[in-house]
Parts: sequence; structure tokens; C-alpha cells
Amino acid sequence: MLDFTLPILPITVRQDSDKKLQRYEVPGIELDFIPENDCGRKEFTGAFVAGGKDGIAFSFCAEVPGFRKKESASFSSDSNPQPKSWVFNHHCLEVFIQPEDSSFYYGWEIDMAGSCLDYRVAMKEGLLEATCSSLTNPASGVLMQEIGGQKLFFDYDWKSNASWKMEVEEEFWYLELFIPWTDFGLANTIENPVTPADGSLWRGTINRIIPVTASGSPVSAEGESEKQALQSLLDFDGVEIVPRFHQPQLFAGFRWQKLERE
Repeated sequence: MLDFTLPILPITVRQDSDKKLQRYEVPGIELDFIPENDCGRKEFTGAFVAGGKDGIAFSFCAEVPGFRKKESASFSSDSNPQPKSWVFNHHCLEVFIQPEDSSFYYGWEIDMAGSCLDYRVAMKEGLLEATCSSLTNPASGVLMQEIGGQKLFFDYDWKSNASWKMEVEEEFWYLELFIPWTDFGLANTIENPVTPADGSLWRGTINRIIPVTASGSPVSAEGESEKQALQSLLDFDGVEIVPRFHQPQLFAGFRWQKLERE
């Protein structure tokens, strides 16, 4: 298991997240391609992650060589609300987070058009009952899938209070994602949040999907392809490579460390 120490800053992080993470010199995390699933691509994907009084802030920088200037765009969760759709068919960035001792992990997947697919996943039978047998459009209901020998129950009716904003500028895709602690059941209200305990160990992964053509070239921002290059924080050392992100037994460790200095 890969291990990362994530700071909990003594400030709110919802607004101007990237500037605040830079001010506190939060270290970056670089994603690796899943072995045998790079499709010949070499794009850089990095993320800065920190908690605050109000929730978790992510700041992504993803290299997107070859995109035309006319594809440059800006989106935010406030200006671009859309029904849940299968963004994993497109070029997207993803976050999975499992709180300490939780039987659920939570997912956010955002594509370059600003669409977000949010859900929670039960890792034990009996917590959620499957209500659909296949993917529906828009995404809804509870779907059971067996991945890497484990049954997972995807609850697409779950709704996050996350917010995000993004820009695509020529060679780079910038995304800021904020997730309130209330999404993890740590507080009853957004105004009165409860942060994770100092030293507590959560688990999760950060992922990227890069759709490519048969020859290995990247497709347009919203294009789809049967071939995908996959980056993540999953640790496949000594295990069979199953090219799927939803393998909680391979998640990285996220250890929270509270910072007191302003």
C-alpha cells in the first residue's frame, strides 16, 4: 500500500484552494500508469491535497498535449449542473475516498466538459440492495459489480455537496475540487463540521482516464474511445493486474496530520 500524509490546515479551503495549498507548501502527489495500461502515453498528472476546517481540497494539474486552442474552456459546478452521466467513457479525473473504519468509499469523476459523476460504494453485502442490473442513463439506482473477486454496490442515488471549477488551457487541464466533511458523515451541518482525528488513516486513490485512438493518439476533450490509458495510486506490487480503479484492497493510505500554524 502506498502511503501519503495529508495535512489538515487551520483554515477553510473551499475558496481559492490552489493558492491556499501553495501558501502552506502542500507537497504534490504524482500519478503512475497502471502497469501494461499506458497505451504508449506519457502525460503528467499531479495533485495537491489538503484538509481544512470545512472539508478536503484537491488541486489537479494534468498535461493534455495535442488539444486545440478552440477546446480551451472554463466550467464550475455552479454554472454547469448536469444529470449524472458515465463520464468514465471520456477524458476524466477521479477521486475515491474511504474514511477510517468505514464500509463505504465515495467517488467523484469529472470530465473535461465539467460533468461530475458522484456516488458511494458499499464494500459489504447487506448494506445496500441492488435495484438495477445494468448501467442506466442518467445514472441512478444501486448496481452490483464484482471486480477483482469482490462484490461492490454502487449507489448512484447518493448526492455529494462537492463543488469544483476547472480550466483547460492549451497544454494543461486545471481542476479544483472541494468536498465538505459532511459528505463523509462527520458532521450534521456544513456550518458545524468535524474534521478527522489527528493521525487517523483513511484510504483512497486519485485516478485519470486518457482515451486514445487505436494508434495511441489522444482523442478530443469529450471524445470516447475503446482504448484507455489509466493512471492511479493503486499498488499492484505482487498482485494480478486487473485494469480497474475500483479495487479498495489496493487503495493508498491517506494519513491525516493537523497543522496548527496560521
